[in-house]
Amino acid sequence: MLKRFLLLLFTFFLFGTSWASHIRGGYITAKRITGYKYEFVLTIFRDKSSEVKNIQNDLHPDATSSDVITSQVSSIVDIPGKLTEIWTYRYEYTFKSPGVYTAYHFQENRNENVLNMDNSINTNFYVETKVVIDPFLDFDQSPVITKPAVDFAALGSVYRYNPGAYDPDGDSLSYQQVPSRQFLFGQGISTPVSNYKDPAIRCGGLDSSNSVPSFMTLNPVTGDLLWNVPRLVGEFNTAIKIIQWRKLRPNRAKRDSIGFVLLDMQIIVKDTRNRRPLLQLPKDTCVVAGALLNSRIYATDPDIGDRVTIKFTGELDTIFPRSLRAIFYHTQAMNPPFFGDFEWRTTCAHVRREPYQAVFTAEDIPVITTFPPLTDTRVWRIKVVGPAPIPNRLLPEGNGRLRLSWKPYACQNAEKISIYRRIDTLDIKLDTCFPGMPSGSGFVKIAEVSVTDTSFLDDNAGNGLKKGPNYCYRLVATFPEPAGGESLVSDIICQPLLMDIPVILNVDVQETSTTEGKIFVRWTTPFYIDTAVFKPPYRYQLIRYSVGDVPFIVKTTTDTTDTTFVDSGLNTESKIYSYQLKFLFGDLSNLVDSTARASAVRLELQPGIKQITLLWFADVPWNNDDQEHEVYRQINGNFEQIGISSGKGGLYQFTDNGTFNNLPLSDTVEYCYFVKTVGSYGNSAIRTPLINASQFKCASPTDTIKPCPPPEVVIQDPANFSCTDCEALRNRKEFSRTLTWKAMNLDTCGLDINRYRIYYAAYEEDEMLPIATITDTFFVHNNLTSLAGCYAVTALDRSGNESYIINRTCIDNCIVFDLPNLITPDGNKQNDVFTPLCVSTAFIEKVHFVVYNRWGKKVFEDDVQPEINWSGRNESNNYTVGNGVYFYHAQVKAKRLRRSDETMNFKGWILVQKL
Repeated sequence: MLKRFLLLLFTFFLFGTSWASHIRGGYITAKRITGYKYEFVLTIFRDKSSEVKNIQNDLHPDATSSDVITSQVSSIVDIPGKLTEIWTYRYEYTFKSPGVYTAYHFQENRNENVLNMDNSINTNFYVETKVVIDPFLDFDQSPVITKPAVDFAALGSVYRYNPGAYDPDGDSLSYQQVPSRQFLFGQGISTPVSNYKDPAIRCGGLDSSNSVPSFMTLNPVTGDLLWNVPRLVGEFNTAIKIIQWRKLRPNRAKRDSIGFVLLDMQIIVKDTRNRRPLLQLPKDTCVVAGALLNSRIYATDPDIGDRVTIKFTGELDTIFPRSLRAIFYHTQAMNPPFFGDFEWRTTCAHVRREPYQAVFTAEDIPVITTFPPLTDTRVWRIKVVGPAPIPNRLLPEGNGRLRLSWKPYACQNAEKISIYRRIDTLDIKLDTCFPGMPSGSGFVKIAEVSVTDTSFLDDNAGNGLKKGPNYCYRLVATFPEPAGGESLVSDIICQPLLMDIPVILNVDVQETSTTEGKIFVRWTTPFYIDTAVFKPPYRYQLIRYSVGDVPFIVKTTTDTTDTTFVDSGLNTESKIYSYQLKFLFGDLSNLVDSTARASAVRLELQPGIKQITLLWFADVPWNNDDQEHEVYRQINGNFEQIGISSGKGGLYQFTDNGTFNNLPLSDTVEYCYFVKTVGSYGNSAIRTPLINASQFKCASPTDTIKPCPPPEVVIQDPANFSCTDCEALRNRKEFSRTLTWKAMNLDTCGLDINRYRIYYAAYEEDEMLPIATITDTFFVHNNLTSLAGCYAVTALDRSGNESYIINRTCIDNCIVFDLPNLITPDGNKQNDVFTPLCVSTAFIEKVHFVVYNRWGKKVFEDDVQPEINWSGRNESNNYTVGNGVYFYHAQVKAKRLRRSDETMNFKGWILVQKL
């Protein structure tokens, strides 16, 4: 009876194996229909030579639930010349709430003899896609893939592939090459296929230059896969993870991953004398919406007589409506040159942040018809930006206000017009590939208005603009998310306010002291006074401000020609002082207006190794950006200029690393500095430059720089430990683990490293915490009851500076739970009980074991030790079950790297045979 059963079982597996060899590749995509309802599309690339035809297939829409949905095949498309069909299945599923869900599909089996994995014919095929349902996420769908996941490559010839992916919502995409995956039935999780190897590594050999090993690379931005070069005939599988990114929170600069598609593809390497064609594409380009882009696309073939066809795929060939698509006219030539003409009339609807990818594939038609056709796929990236807004007027409206006007914006599908302002004019070199306001320009965004608006009143957020500066404006249009995008920056338009009051010119530190500091303040006389409104006499009132002090009037005068004041008795070493001038008229209490506050220049020092960095800033109504500020250091009792520096945004810096006079800085010497800033109102009526000095400040170089971390940490398993050593797994209760790394004595950022800190986390999701600080370059972690965990090592220098955690290594326990399929409970002490053939009792905490008969009736259930030791008795232990096949479910709780993986399920059958 046992022999017959085993023979039947063997025949079943043999039959299933020989008929299930058919899957070459595939992927799943998702699209939100409404609310939490999604449509999933499973695309399978099937080997036509197989007799197996999966008319229906299952989809698991959520890896955390047991839900399964089924679909009949909805379409079958043949791929000419590649012995492959595309089978498509459609599903609908409604999720219950927001969250992150992984929809997956698996089925037996992959096609036979895939060379870069073990036993492909008995390895199931697995693909997945991630769906993020987020309150901040509008309607979304997965990337669309336009290229088949099956392709030919030629032995010894460079191979190129691109999935032709695009995101219909304009989200940015990134690409990552990962191993093909399989589904583990007993544990309910997916893992890389057994013994996966990168196809180039599996083939071995040298690249096309015969100088370095063959390699395969994937461009993370464009998705271009390059194999240089295949050196072995056969079929190879790899996977590409296509990840979507979108900025979900308005105040977060970082984009969020909002989903991915796992594409499993097959490359069939043929030994052929046919050589692949070569495409010639234009350089990546950027155009302004409304431009007509046209170019001729060429292809050549090294084999005389072979014809070449050029195909155009990707997003630009699928845009809806059709009127927005690019057009490609391919010339069907019998002889070279082979070419096609690309034409695209861009519109405002095409503007977005990410470039479009025009995917071209050249495929040859060999004269020798037995040769397989070969391809060359390349991507032309085209970015479409919005045209610049056109400002036309900037007029004063009194009370410190300026009205900026512009022409109606050309692209009304834009969302906002952003208004930027700075003091003083500045030329900006426009770059079509980098729209928007360039960083470091000194322009600050002051407002956003609707794209339908054509004017903006700038009153400095209700505070009024101050007189003196030449206010300059530029405009940028922004387009709605998720596609986003910006326009080119507009031309500049400038206008000062009417100068009917004095303006401050200098706040210059003349003496640095805690009690006897001095600051020189200077201002202009009034440029224009409306004497009909503001009748004489006139008076200046100079007010000093400092944090923690009450504002204090330091000077009052009715002499309008008196425009200077030296403020003394100050703590210029520690405090920052600022000044404001009020201009009064009539009875000398009526205010004409007041100036903006102007502060003294404040210098701060940041000591470093053999260097000191100077940082200075000033809150002033004029502009210090884009000027050459002078840096002085005290040498032999006198201050000498040692350099110049310019900056933007009100913060400026200079690093003194000893290059002046080629004299390195010493840690034992105190160095003293001050700076002179150079500024301007940008107003032709006010003399420039405005030169003001900081206080002087002293410091010595010190070490505040983090050392480099150890470059590579090696984690060694315990001595005499192996996952295949059943006795060791069964009896061992405690472990130790050794970490080793190399010293960095010769590295410039490791010269003063004198100790190392070890970090550990028992679970991958936990925070890394320090467990030891040592001087050796090895560490033994003792008394471990689990080998699962994460480690990192940082370096510390003599000053206590600690390196960043760069290399974080996580290792899981190897859980072994190998169960038999036969027990013979007849008391002869051989196979009397059902117990694992090999079990890692050190890592398994408990097992919940259930046995059912062939009719689904439960005959035994209990919490048992890892060894189980079920003797065939029923749950009440009052009889031994009869001969036959029983089914078990063992729910195993084990120590794992991730808490979510700690519960594993093992299901199978047991033949009970009392001999």
